[in-house]
This record gives sequence, structure tokens and C-alpha cells, in this order.
Amino acid sequence: MPITVEWKHVLLDPAVFVANGTFRVARIRRRLGAFPVAAEGRWVNDVPIWTPASGSDAGLAPSTYEREGKVFVFGFWSCKEFRNGHFDNGRSHHTNRFTVSAPAPDIRVEATALYYWNFGDGPGGHGVYVDAFNETLQEFMEEDFVYVIPDESGKATRAANNGFLSTDGIDDCVVRAYSRLRITYDFNLWTNEQDLSRFGPSGLATVPTIEGTDIRIRSGSVIAAVARYGFNPSVTVPQLHLPREGGQIIGIPAGGPYIFWPFGGQPIPVPPVDPTVLTVPLSGHVAQLRSEVEQLHKRIEVLEKKG
Repeated sequence: MPITVEWKHVLLDPAVFVANGTFRVARIRRRLGAFPVAAEGRWVNDVPIWTPASGSDAGLAPSTYEREGKVFVFGFWSCKEFRNGHFDNGRSHHTNRFTVSAPAPDIRVEATALYYWNFGDGPGGHGVYVDAFNETLQEFMEEDFVYVIPDESGKATRAANNGFLSTDGIDDCVVRAYSRLRITYDFNLWTNEQDLSRFGPSGLATVPTIEGTDIRIRSGSVIAAVARYGFNPSVTVPQLHLPREGGQIIGIPAGGPYIFWPFGGQPIPVPPVDPTVLTVPLSGHVAQLRSEVEQLHKRIEVLEKKG
């Protein structure tokens, strides 16, 4: 029962983000494929166990890489396991010391070590980089996933959802992750992918405080944080059933509302389906849903100010 591992080390170069106008990996057309690869290889072994800690040929991820004057620090491994050509499961790891075993034949692993820019040592702007990651599928997510409190204009929330919020001169505030995305994926935790200990106490003093769904930031805060979401199997997703009789549909058959007019019969109005019971929000409802979410966030801000 051999195991095959295709591994690579990817540098999340800020130059790529700037060129694409976003700091969210999943919003870039080629996603991780748009970023430079520092090293890659293929590891095959008849012993059905793989660990990158066994050596460079197995993909051992060094603590740092240097590229074009920038230093990149190891963040985490993202591993996808495929059995008989089909995705089976995935998991991420923040060290090289983990193992992937192959209890069944035909196991292939796609393993990607992600590296974050260390922000440099000289003067420059300060800010928080945030992104959302699907732990179940081992993929970055592209949806809006945070809101900033307070933020009366909505400008800070838009910036954070694009992956970067400047903290130069900002008042104390909170970047809060949605508790659920795509209806069936619950928020698990924030992870800090950056180590500022090289700056000593002064550097650590800029690291924001993470409390549950919240990153509490202040002027000069610096962090590269990932909100991790995982599939919630307890969420029930009912299926939509359209009438079987022949007729004409007037309206939106996927989600409603619509009118079903059977041939030779009377029109039957069908009310809209609550989009919160769907696995993935229907494209026709996305704009409306986002508008409702923004209004909800504003209400929350008002309540928090009163409380």
C-alpha cells in the first residue's frame, strides 16, 4: 500500500496581492497558483506513512525563505488526502512533526506549506492581514467573513474583508469573524500566522489580542491571522422539490417566489424558500443577503454602544 505525496512550499508574497488588488487568496484568479513556489517535489514510499520531518526530500519546511529582499516565515501545512482519485479528507498542521498514513491502497496527498511575509524590519505602514480558511476542504474561502466594530461608514469592514486593514492612527476596535459561512461551516478559531518575537517586547506589544471570534486591535497593531471554519454535520439541509406536473413556471424556480401554472389548471403560487436552509446561498439572493447582513451588523454596533 504505497503512499504518494506531492509537496510544495508556497510564498504568500504581498507583491502578488497588490498586483491583484486584494489580500484574500481565494479572490485571486489563480489562487495559490499565482504565488511563487520556493521548493517542490514528489515523495513515494512503499511504507504507507509520510512525515515532512523525515528530511528535505520528503518536503521538510524550513523556518524561513528569502526572496527578492523579503523574508517569509513558515505558517502552516495544508494537506489534502485523495483515495482512489477522490478527495477523502484534509487537515492543516503548524509544524513539520505530523504524519499521514495510508490504511488503504492508492493514497495520494497534496501537501502545501504556506509562508507569510515577516513585514520587514524598516519603517512602513502597520496593519492586520486576515483571511478565511476552510479546514474541511483545505481551501481558502472568498466570502466576506468579518465586520469591524465600531465602523459607522463601513469602510473599515470593506477593507478587512479585502484582507488588509491599516491600523495607523486607528482607534481601538474589534475585527469580528462571522460565526458561520456557507450555512454549514462554523467558525472554529483564529490562528496567528506571524511571529514578531524578533522585535522583542516592542514587537510583541503590537500583536492584537484574540478572544474567540474577535481580534482586538489598536493603533499600530500588526498580525497575519486566519479565521478557520469547519463543516458542521448537525446542520440539516432540506432539498427543494418542484411540482412534477407539466406546466409553466413564472418567477424564480430555485428558491422562489414563483408561480406554477399547470397545463389546463389554475396557477399555484409558491412562496420564497428561506435561503438560510440552503447549503450555498443562491446567486440571485447574494446581494439581498449581504445587504441584510450589513443592516444586522449596524444594529449590533448600536446595541453594543448602548450596552
